[in-house]
Amino acid sequence: MELAFGDRDIRQICEDEDTAIEKYGTFVAEALQNRLADLWAATSPKDLIVGEPTLLPDSTFKVNLNNVYRLIFSANDRKIKNDSQGDLDWLSVSRIKILRIERWI
Repeated sequence: MELAFGDRDIRQICEDEDTAIEKYGTFVAEALQNRLADLWAATSPKDLIVGEPTLLPDSTFKVNLNNVYRLIFSANDRKIKNDSQGDLDWLSVSRIKILRIERWI
């Protein structure tokens, strides 16, 4: 998939491992790099198998980095496709926007 970023801060964290380590520590920074590699390699978010990928009620998607932090992203395709029930068709999503890293516990 193609990745974009919600703002400069999240871009800096995702693209600069030292920044990620400074903000979240070594283990989370390493998990972040692994998840980003998974996202780049995937065809759609539905291809993800690690990190317990889950659709959230606000139509964003989450992938766990560890048992405390998770990565939140949204679809970023130019033309968003809906499934037969009118929901976002995540199988057709090939571009995502990384929004934030958040504590979930």
